[in-house]
Amino acid sequence: MPRQEDASCSSTTSLSEGWAFVELNRVGAVHQQHIATRLQLEKSSASRLAGLERRGWLTRERDPANRRYYRVALTAEGQAIADHIEEHLHERHAQILTRLNDSERAALARAMRDTTAHADAETACHDRDRERNTSMC
Repeated sequence: MPRQEDASCSSTTSLSEGWAFVELNRVGAVHQQHIATRLQLEKSSASRLAGLERRGWLTRERDPANRRYYRVALTAEGQAIADHIEEHLHERHAQILTRLNDSERAALARAMRDTTAHADAETACHDRDRERNTSMC
């Protein structure tokens, strides 16, 4: 994902911030750790979400059920930026897909399904490892 100009000012977002927008747009309010895990971010990168909060693009509040965790959610302005990023991604993917013939698109769809299934299995394995504090994957 290229650096994105935000819809309201001349600032830009980093690649990891852009993907954080996309993930939050899809799942709604979640623990900050969910974003870090989902995007495979180091703690230092995940903590940069605070910069999005300072810019007014997301809220970051302690989880009342467990005060050790922060819950993050897009603000209305953040939602508009996320929608813009997703629209850009859909347009870009459509441009790429129009260059493929039917056979190539079918092969790509199969490969993407298989890749997604493998990635989901790997993520589930790592989640189980984290819960058990082991490294079996």
